[in-house]
Amino acid sequence: MSRLRNDNMVLIVLTLAAAALLLSVVGCERKIVGDVQVDETVSDQCFNCHNGQLDAMQGEWANSIHASGANVDYTSRDGSDCVRCHNQEGFITWVTTGTILASAGNAKAIGCFSCHNPHENGDLRLRIATPATMVTGAVFDVGPANICARCHQSRETPAVITDPYTITSSRFGPHHSPQGDLLIASAGYEGFSDFTPTATLHKDVIKNPFDPTEVGGCTGCHMGYANTHEGYDVGGHSWNMDDEAGNSLAANCKTSGCHDAGALAFTNPTSGEPYDYKLTVGAVDWDNDGVVEGYQTEMEGMLDSLRTLLDLQNIYNPSTGLAVTGTYAGDLAGAYWNYALVVDDHSVGIHNWEYTAGLIKASIEYVAALPAP
Repeated sequence: MSRLRNDNMVLIVLTLAAAALLLSVVGCERKIVGDVQVDETVSDQCFNCHNGQLDAMQGEWANSIHASGANVDYTSRDGSDCVRCHNQEGFITWVTTGTILASAGNAKAIGCFSCHNPHENGDLRLRIATPATMVTGAVFDVGPANICARCHQSRETPAVITDPYTITSSRFGPHHSPQGDLLIASAGYEGFSDFTPTATLHKDVIKNPFDPTEVGGCTGCHMGYANTHEGYDVGGHSWNMDDEAGNSLAANCKTSGCHDAGALAFTNPTSGEPYDYKLTVGAVDWDNDGVVEGYQTEMEGMLDSLRTLLDLQNIYNPSTGLAVTGTYAGDLAGAYWNYALVVDDHSVGIHNWEYTAGLIKASIEYVAALPAP
């Protein structure tokens, strides 16, 4: 009897140990309901169970501009307008209620749960899909990019510019990263007498890489299509178009059926050197330097010309790259606005070439005709 009792005890202990081991392997019984309000160290633990593709997404995110620099540094600016785009709780509050969060407490940087709400939605759909209304009044409705436009907009409008106009701050102009506005041809100063706005069709023809039946906007180019990029430095949740190793998503512009071999070349027709997605624009020398170059090269030349002209009019400070306070003609203030808008867009014209090139060309022609101050 004693030996049988001992054998039973051993069996029970072994059974309990096996059950504990099974539970540790099966793992994750964290039942999270409702919206996720956890700090970054806890959210990282999600990847202990939810790995695989999510590991790749996390690796890409770590290489994104969103996860570095001032985007993270501004996380703790409680009570300011910054929290609506630089703070997770602030962003969620902004996109769901349209209000600025006064205090986030334990502030968290933008991360996975900012744009996705899997524990409430039950999947990885975006937190919101509704169109965004820009500060200019324009409506941004470009598929999954609608959530991007909540932050990637000018946040200021050129409608404030009167004639004459007094610049009271060197920070005059649109907020950084107004890509959403430029994609839909919004937020440029269009007050020049001979300016007629036109627009490139990128917002209408670029497809969603996760659903090619709908438009994709930002996601179509910056996330790339399946298996078109290597590593974590380009595409996906890095949103980078290229990296220092020469990997680039520009090839999608050709393979997508838009810019095929018979349309726009990917090399400089004069030197034969490859562009870094600097597409040629045909026989058009936009910056008047005597050489037909790629989109971005031509735009760089135009921006150089406009910057020099603005400097001569004492409205641009070359030491700081910012505006000089003072009272100016409305169109001159508008020309500076357009310069800042295109520089802060960072695509050097690619997001909406026709609209962008038109704004800068009209600005150059207006400022060039002004007498020296």
